[in-house]
Amino acid sequence: AIPPVGGTGEFEIHVTGDVSFAFWQYWQATQNKTWLQIRGWPVLAGIANFWVSRTKSRTSGRIASIDHVIDVNEQAGIIDNSAYTNAVAKLSLANAEKAAVLLEKWPANLDRWTELKEALPIPFDAERAWNPEFEGAVWGVNNKKGGSDENGLGVLMMDYPLDIPAEWAHWNDEIRLKNLKHYQAGIEQTYPM
Repeated sequence: AIPPVGGTGEFEIHVTGDVSFAFWQYWQATQNKTWLQIRGWPVLAGIANFWVSRTKSRTSGRIASIDHVIDVNEQAGIIDNSAYTNAVAKLSLANAEKAAVLLEKWPANLDRWTELKEALPIPFDAERAWNPEFEGAVWGVNNKKGGSDENGLGVLMMDYPLDIPAEWAHWNDEIRLKNLKHYQAGIEQTYPM
């Protein structure tokens, strides 16, 4: 059961991906295949299947979507296609795939994991060359809540600690720097040093 944290717990599903990330990091640090088999695999596979159940196809049938979530920037409210949530979901699916190969397991949903990993979008605005926090976010403001500043924490966390593949977010050094500079003011406002 999801604890009622200010009534938002059921929407903050990015935490599910964070658990998968932590389990995969533990595997990477220890290379303990027995642990991976007994403890890691059930969690990694379960989380990958959770993303399958939580993802829906858009009208084209080729683009996936994770809707009605609360991002790490909780001030944005309930949003669709959070950059961070989708990134951590893609990472969860990729790590479950890697574990399946290592353990020579072939779950029924393996093809679906691969399909979703490729289909889930990470919002990108090609015109401005930056990553919005979520689908529909406007440069500099959160249009869902009437103009509150974005803090961009989730976008920046995709770079570190997640270290997602650059092609998922359309990244290069210039875009990473632009994201950092764009969101710096929002982070300083929200989390003053």
